[in-house]
Amino acid sequence: MNDNARLKLAIIGVCLTSAMGGIIYSEFNLAMASIKSALNVSLVDLQWIINAYGIVICGVLVLFGRLGDVIGRKKLFLIGLMILALAMLGTGLAQHLGLIIACQVLNAIASAIIMPVSQALITNLYPAERRSKAIGIWAGSTGIALGLGPFYAGLVIHFISWRWVFLLNVPVILISSLLVFYFCPDSKSDEAKPRLDWLGAGILMLAMASLVTAIVQMDIWSLSTTLSLLAVSVLLFVTLYIVEGRVAQPIIREDLFKNRSFVFASLCNCCLLFFIWAAFFLMPLYFQTVLGYSPLDAGMVMALVTIPLVVFSFFSERTYNRFGAQRLIRVGFLCLLLSAIIQYFFNVHINTLWIIVAALAFGCAWGLIWNPSATKAISTLPQAHAGVASGTFVTFQEVGGSAGLAITGSVVRAYPMLHIGYARGMLVLVSISVIGLLISFKIRNQK
Repeated sequence: MNDNARLKLAIIGVCLTSAMGGIIYSEFNLAMASIKSALNVSLVDLQWIINAYGIVICGVLVLFGRLGDVIGRKKLFLIGLMILALAMLGTGLAQHLGLIIACQVLNAIASAIIMPVSQALITNLYPAERRSKAIGIWAGSTGIALGLGPFYAGLVIHFISWRWVFLLNVPVILISSLLVFYFCPDSKSDEAKPRLDWLGAGILMLAMASLVTAIVQMDIWSLSTTLSLLAVSVLLFVTLYIVEGRVAQPIIREDLFKNRSFVFASLCNCCLLFFIWAAFFLMPLYFQTVLGYSPLDAGMVMALVTIPLVVFSFFSERTYNRFGAQRLIRVGFLCLLLSAIIQYFFNVHINTLWIIVAALAFGCAWGLIWNPSATKAISTLPQAHAGVASGTFVTFQEVGGSAGLAITGSVVRAYPMLHIGYARGMLVLVSISVIGLLISFKIRNQK
């Protein structure tokens, strides 16, 4: 087999798995209504399926990115694939909620390995002058998966079962593993082996777990228990700040927060993820439970959210250079605000046209904010800090997403009727859209 064929097979192996991330995200959100019915669980139980993922990944994402530099990226990537296969198999066969949540913890660990390591692996397949093409292939595969994910997930759930939407991932993961094992060369960092901040990662996960648990369970547990958990969370975040200032290579670098562009761009992305996690959790539930949509119909509506994201990704560099980050992000939050306002007025008699407009506005907002905020945050820092800055930026995302689902979900659950709670939840998303819009004015508009 010639080198060109080996290169193509290696790229397919890596991109198959990176694309799986976008598909699995859609699968879980589209399957929520079916899981709720099949396992007879509550809305708060469903929240923990997503929250378990967010709590774990925000603590270990930066850590595993560095671990690949130590033990070898290919080896770590294959370990991540095996963990992901186990998580998907366990989810598909689960007979109770606890196993699904445990599998989500495994899914988070696998994702924390696959996301940074897959990008490093595919970049290493190309010479330096062609690495922009490598990143384009990697990002394109993820974008296509995000665009097709909701439709695919809805199709499988509608015609087969919610279990099979996870089980069908296993053979794809195994194929990816074989391609990477046989055709992808290994790579490590040329620099000295980095020290891994296990303590910082553990404290961050415990702090997030305490905060999210307090918010999610506040209407179930006593006031004293909730306040105690919040106090523990604050104490842990203070401890994290102290610890991170004393370690050589922290998971969150203090000096990054002295960069105005990085901070405000990261906060804008945090607000976006707050909206995305909450809306992606609630919209499929509302469509299937209140409006009586089939999983396929709900998947088609959610595809209207992700398809604009894919379209915008093809023009992101051109629009960024022409208009600058601030203008794009500002328009994005206006679209996000429009979507939340329209969804506030959703009811059983809503015209389908308004649902389409709300979904498209959401998708356009996602595309307008996502890439410009990431580019603005990372590009203003020295190249030597790009790795840790990228990891910190993604940690911001996961914290925002976890908080969004916890807070909005708690508001929705406060009302016995889902359609009423949904409207109140949209008021939370209106608020976060306004906050994001105000923060966007703090970003310097350098093209």
